[in-house]
Amino acid sequence: MSNGKFRISESVAELTKQLVLTVPAQKLFYALIHEQDQEENGWRTGEDWMEFACRPCHRHVSRFRALGCAPRADNLRFFQNAVPALAEVPALFEHIELCPRRRTVSWCFGLRMHALMSDMNVYGLMTLSDITLLSRDLDLALLAQITLHRKKKWPEFILFQPNPGFEEFEGQRCPPQIDLRATRARLEPALSKWARHTGYKFIIGYEEDRGTQAYRQARIRFRTDNTLWSQDEFKKFHPNTKVIMIDA
Repeated sequence: MSNGKFRISESVAELTKQLVLTVPAQKLFYALIHEQDQEENGWRTGEDWMEFACRPCHRHVSRFRALGCAPRADNLRFFQNAVPALAEVPALFEHIELCPRRRTVSWCFGLRMHALMSDMNVYGLMTLSDITLLSRDLDLALLAQITLHRKKKWPEFILFQPNPGFEEFEGQRCPPQIDLRATRARLEPALSKWARHTGYKFIIGYEEDRGTQAYRQARIRFRTDNTLWSQDEFKKFHPNTKVIMIDA
């Protein structure tokens, strides 16, 4: 796919919720997914995907600057932060390295990523301009989930726990509970930014675990011009849920 658009699978969108990455690493991660898509056999779907997986790729850092990664910087500090951060995430890459002398990034996505990207029955269509908006720790997951669900009639997703039908990924663990005050300070400003950018209306329901009465997850719904949420459905949550509206 070209013209500044690229796909991420539903499984990769789910994975982003369990990744903890610096902002430079977030931007480079999405840029690498885009650049992999530009390879002749970048992201293969169907039964033969393993035949084309784990092939090395190389790009000059100027290419990533053009995609929105540190566009106004002329040093390598951005990549010196982002590349090691991505290398520390288990099983994302077979290999990723910055070569300062050649000013290139070399990478090879691992089998796990190729497997997650091989099923495109459900996907989100992302744009390169979105990469430039990443500025907070939760932006990686928020962008992926908003992109994935925005064409649905009743868009809704969960943060801090897996979405229905998914489990925790190996090597990644969701916290058993969340600190409500700290989570609100992270999530609500980030979601307000995406509300301004998209024009969507969001609502957050911080839901309690019924057994412990501790807050465990955030259920997020949003409305676009094409969604079918009624006002009552949109605002209806389980009892003892703390509900916050986020409007552009």
